[in-house]
Amino acid sequence: MSRTKYTLINARVNIIFYVILFFVSLFSRKIYLTILGNSIVGLNSTLQNILGILNLAELGVWSATAFALYKFIHDKNHEKIKEVITIFGHFYKIIGYVIVGLSLIVVFFLPYIFKESGISIYFVIAAFLTFLYSNLLGFFFNYKQILIVADQRNYVIVIISNTFMVLKILMQILFLYLFEGSFYIWLLMEVIFATLNTIFLNHYVNKLYPWLRLQKYDKAMLNSHTTLLRDIKRLISHKFAGVVVLETDNIFIYLFAGLIQVTYYTNYTLIISRLVGLLNSFLNSGVASLGNLVASRDVEKINTVFWELLTLRYFFAGIIMVSSYFLIDPFITIWLGKEYVISGTILFLILFNSYVTITRYSVDSFLDSYGLYGHVWAPWAEAGLNLCITLVLGYKYGIIGILTGTAVSTILIVCIWKPYYLFSSGFQKSVLNYWANIFKHILVLLLTFTVVFIVNRNILHVAITYIQWIINGIFIFMSSFFIYGILIYVTSSGMRSLTTRMLGLTIKKTEAPIS
Repeated sequence: MSRTKYTLINARVNIIFYVILFFVSLFSRKIYLTILGNSIVGLNSTLQNILGILNLAELGVWSATAFALYKFIHDKNHEKIKEVITIFGHFYKIIGYVIVGLSLIVVFFLPYIFKESGISIYFVIAAFLTFLYSNLLGFFFNYKQILIVADQRNYVIVIISNTFMVLKILMQILFLYLFEGSFYIWLLMEVIFATLNTIFLNHYVNKLYPWLRLQKYDKAMLNSHTTLLRDIKRLISHKFAGVVVLETDNIFIYLFAGLIQVTYYTNYTLIISRLVGLLNSFLNSGVASLGNLVASRDVEKINTVFWELLTLRYFFAGIIMVSSYFLIDPFITIWLGKEYVISGTILFLILFNSYVTITRYSVDSFLDSYGLYGHVWAPWAEAGLNLCITLVLGYKYGIIGILTGTAVSTILIVCIWKPYYLFSSGFQKSVLNYWANIFKHILVLLLTFTVVFIVNRNILHVAITYIQWIINGIFIFMSSFFIYGILIYVTSSGMRSLTTRMLGLTIKKTEAPIS
C-alpha cells in the first residue's frame, strides 16, 4: 500500500474517533462538574500535568527509534527491526523505573502541595497513583506498538485505545450515578480500562507481526546502532525541555490562582485541545511517510511536500482559531453557564498558543524526519524563558502572565529559530522564502478575521440555545473556510499544488476499474 493511502486511512480513522471522543468528553465533563465538583475536576487536570512532567514517554527515545525504524521497515529487514525495538524497550523500561522513583518523591510532597485545596489528601494520593499506573503500562508493556506507528498503521492503535477510552468514560459516568459520586470507583475504572487497553494492544502487535520475537538486550547491539544512541541523547534534551513549556501551565495556574481557576481554564482547553488534536491526528497521519520520503532523497518532492503540508496546517489552524474566537464563549455559556466564561485576553492567549502548536509541526516533523536533533540548546532556552516569564508575570497577573510566558518563549524559539535551523541544515536553502510565505499567511488570516468579525457583529444574533449556536457556527465556519480558502489559494503556491494533487487522486480513484 502506498504512503498516500496509508495516510488517508490513518486520517479517516483519526477523524472518526476524535469526533466521537470530542462529544463524549463534553458530555462527561458536564457530569463530572455536577457530581464531583470544580475542585476535583481541577485536581485531576493538575495531577495529569504533574505526571506530564515526570512522564518521559516523549523524551526523544520514541522519535529517535521511529526514525531508525523507517529504513529497516522499507527494506523489510526483520532482524534489524527486532534489534532496534529491543534497544527501545530497554531504554523505555529504564525510564519507567526513573518515573517510579521520581513519583515516590512527589507523593511525599503531595500533602504540602495540596494542603489548601480543601480535598482529602487520600483522594489526591489515590488519583496520582492511578494516573501513574496508567502511564507506566506504556513503558513496561506497550512499547512494541512503536512498530505499528513507524509502519504507518497508527489507525490500529487509534481504534483500540479510543474504543476503550469511550467505554471507560461511559462506565465512569454509570458508576458515579450508581455509587453516588464515589471518586474511588471513578479511579477504579481508570485502572481496569488501562489494563484492558494494554492487553489488547499487545495481542494485536503479536498478531500483526508474528516474527517480532525480541531478543534479550545486549550492550553489543548498540555498536551497530550508534546513530540511534546519539539521537536519543540529543532528543532527551529537546523533549524534556519541551515538557516544561507544554505541561506546566495548569500547575502554575493552581499555584497562583487555585484549583477552581484550573477548572475554568481547562473547560476551554478541553474544547480547543480536542480540535487541535483532531487536526494534528489528521495531519500527523503521514509523519511516518515523511520519514520514508526524506530517506528517498528526492529533493524536489521533499520541497513540494513541505510547502503543501505547511500551507495545509496554516489553513486549518486559521479556520479553527477564527471560528473558536467567535464561538467558544457562547458555547461555554450554553453548556456550563455564564459564570464559567473567561476574559477575552485569556482566550486570545489560549488560541494563539494553540495556533503555534498546530503550525509548529510543519517544521518539527521535517526536523524529526531529517534526524536534525543537534540544536540541543534551543529547547532549554525555550524552557528557561518560559519559566522565568511565567514566574514573574504569573505572580503579578495570574493566568494572563502564565500564558504570556508560553507565548513569548515559543515565538522566539519555535517560530524564529527552528525554521532557520531546518532550512540551513536540512533543506540547505535560505530561510527568507519561508518568512515571506509565513508573512503572507498571517496577513491573509488577519484579513479573514476582520471580515468574519464584521459579519458576526452586524448579521448574527447572540446564541442562547444549541440550535442557534449551531446555526451561527455553520455560518462562521463556512465564511471563514471560503474567505480564507480563496485568499490562501491565490497567495500560496503550496495550496495550489496541494489542490492539484488532491484533485488528481480523486479523479484517479473514480476512474479506477471495478475488480
